[in-house]
Amino acid sequence: MKPLVSLIVPVLNVEKYLEQCLTSISDQTYDNFEVILVVGKCSDNSEVICEKWCEKDNRFRTVPQLKACLGYARNVGIDAAKGDYIAFCDSDDCITPDFLSCFVDTALKNDSDIVETQFTLCDEKLNSIYDYDRNSLGYEMGHDFLEYTSAPSACKYFVKRDIFSNNGLRYPEIRFGEDISMYSLLFSHCKKIDYVEKATYLYRKVPSSLMNNPQGRRNRYESLFDIINFATNEFKTRSLFEKSWLKLLFQLEMHSASIIQDSAISDDEALAMRQEISDFFKKSFPVWQTIYDVTAIGWGGEVASSIASKLSSLHGVQPTTMFNRYFFELLDNAERKKLEKMITSASPDVFMIDLISEAHYLSTYTGDLGTYVKNWKLGFNAFMQIVQITSNNASVFLLENYLSPVSDPARNLNAILKMLYDDIKMNYPEIVNISAIPDALQNFNDQELSCLYQLKLVSDKLHTIDVH
Repeated sequence: MKPLVSLIVPVLNVEKYLEQCLTSISDQTYDNFEVILVVGKCSDNSEVICEKWCEKDNRFRTVPQLKACLGYARNVGIDAAKGDYIAFCDSDDCITPDFLSCFVDTALKNDSDIVETQFTLCDEKLNSIYDYDRNSLGYEMGHDFLEYTSAPSACKYFVKRDIFSNNGLRYPEIRFGEDISMYSLLFSHCKKIDYVEKATYLYRKVPSSLMNNPQGRRNRYESLFDIINFATNEFKTRSLFEKSWLKLLFQLEMHSASIIQDSAISDDEALAMRQEISDFFKKSFPVWQTIYDVTAIGWGGEVASSIASKLSSLHGVQPTTMFNRYFFELLDNAERKKLEKMITSASPDVFMIDLISEAHYLSTYTGDLGTYVKNWKLGFNAFMQIVQITSNNASVFLLENYLSPVSDPARNLNAILKMLYDDIKMNYPEIVNISAIPDALQNFNDQELSCLYQLKLVSDKLHTIDVH
């Protein structure tokens, strides 16, 4: 027997898009579903449109929305749902005809508690802008990785109703970010998570929406404090905080950074917002610093440079980068003086280094390898001496990165890199080691994701050790 699916649609003043949304729902290839239209007090014809749909299609019914709040509307829909599974669709968006069938087929095949789909970001006329395609990484990296790299929209997932009812899960009634607040919490209660490997949800970018007007952007920032409070309190109440707080903190830091970037109207305002949020995180989590508090310099490859630049930017400091530099350069006195001056000027808390630039140099190097390694070791020792003397005890983070298999088919250069990394770890135990990017991310060919993976590891270290 086909399971009944309850599709919850909050409705408030969306007459311009509502008919198209409800038509896309009616056209589903899966036929055993109910549509719960949670209708607010509308000043346009949205309520009339909903009533007409209920009259012509008995799968549609309305329940009143007494508060103009998405979290409240989602909760009303959950309480009214009769289905075995729950899904969401926002009333200014649309779904593909196989939205529900893809969910149901995947859930039944794998006995999944929750299934997550991909979505297509569209313009106002539903023309595709791009597909948000990261779910394949769920299989490779686990859902924890998606929780701090993916959009947390409630409309992306399909959930057994029992997950909500048996665990008393309800969305917070806040102005914005109810989905951010719930995302990790919901997945923490699911044993089996699966994915739909195609975009089945059409997210419409509406110019006048909450996310795309000045007051709405300000409300998004102010809601960050409610999001953090809700998430941390729920995790603590449910005895999930101790084992999950590092993941939760990084997820909230990443979403906060994005919201601040979109909300601030000046660099000074952004800096003030970051400091305010950082102070709030310190009250909510067992940390003395956050990623907003660290200035960093990157040396070597693009990942090290990007992570250092990201940390410095979050700290409100113009990034200082030494991208594509070689340690043996420091055998030259002029280069040493240049580095000393740069460090003194930037006053970094952390250095991010990797050896990818060494691999690029070695790819065209024709000299004696033993001589190169000797000079490299002397250069690295000079680097550490300069850091210790000029940077007020800044920490050094070693990002263990390698060439992709395509770039180094014989793996010879990577073998040399591993030898150099092992030498650093053996001779400089004070250096903080960050493990290599998994092959899954290298094969995914997305530099941003690779940076996020190691930024998360860096963040964990920053949150749990004294970098000074």
